[in-house]
Amino acid sequence: MAAVPANLAQGLNATSTLTVSEPGALDLSRLVMGSTYTQDVGPPNYVDYDATGATFCSSLLWNGAQQLIRGRNAPQAPGGAFSALRNGPVIPLGSFAGQSSDTLALQLTMPANTVGAAGGATTFSFVTPIQPQNRRQGYTGILPKQVAYAGSAVQAIVGGGAGNIVFTADSDMVVDLASMVVSVIPDMNATAAFSANFDAASLAGITQITLATGERLVLGQGAVAVPGTLFSAKRQADWVRLGLEQVQGGSQITVAIQNLGANQANFSVGFICYPRNGESGC
Repeated sequence: MAAVPANLAQGLNATSTLTVSEPGALDLSRLVMGSTYTQDVGPPNYVDYDATGATFCSSLLWNGAQQLIRGRNAPQAPGGAFSALRNGPVIPLGSFAGQSSDTLALQLTMPANTVGAAGGATTFSFVTPIQPQNRRQGYTGILPKQVAYAGSAVQAIVGGGAGNIVFTADSDMVVDLASMVVSVIPDMNATAAFSANFDAASLAGITQITLATGERLVLGQGAVAVPGTLFSAKRQADWVRLGLEQVQGGSQITVAIQNLGANQANFSVGFICYPRNGESGC
């Protein structure tokens, strides 16, 4: 269940709101927030596109009544505590029974001059896993013995634009959706240099994941977006258990993405997969 992104200016605060679109149990213990610089600040330094650690979380409010960020004197909790790239345990906020139109609002603050006098636009969103009351049909059979890695075709998306990243199965297989990785490689220019920590997954706003059956995995009301860092190759854990999906040769899984950056970038997705290669069963 995803929130609608909000723009965050330095020295101010902004709120991104998740509105539940169908009944289910929301696991706030695995809430993930992502914030990214959406424009270059001087010579691009792509390792700093992920701005989550440069924010403070001042409020996490369930249905306008239950406050989950506590403390006196205007508390400002570390935004990085909710980063998909955090190297630590979950925050055991618990499971909340959500009904359609319930809300969870996350307010962030970014200190002034965080990225220098040049400034820089920032956007953020967040997501929480949900176990829908109307359960989905997933693969529950025995996994094939062979293991491989599946990749999509590369898709170039202009800065601020949107596009679909499509994985097409080359044979019958079972795909581990929880293992999905999103790769984002912005176009370099004369002043840019690769960093040893290069990871621009935060520039991907994932607006939908559509399976070969037509089932959609991104829920929520409004123009929602899942932070790309949820599926970063550098994440410490699989934050959401999307399950296994059986596909046939020629079947497609489509990931709809918004390029949050100012530059064109190349996008692809990959999964752990289990090819059948003639094995019987289903």
